Amino acid sequence: MISNFNPSKGQDINIQVWVRLVDLRETLWNEVAINKIASCIGVPLATYFRTLHRENIDGPRLQVIVN
Repeated sequence: MISNFNPSKGQDINIQVWVRLVDLRETLWNEVAINKIASCIGVPLATYFRTLHRENIDGPRLQVIVN
């Protein structure tokens, strides 16, 4: 967070965050579905490599920009 942040001023701040989709059905573990879900959260940036190969059993991880 920037040092002079004031939430009452209504500044636009974009933050990159990693999100894990817990309990996602296995049929949705593909890049198209994951990006559509990510677009509901923010702007999709990246999908964790192990997610695309289904090596990450805790749930797909993706990076999004949240305003």
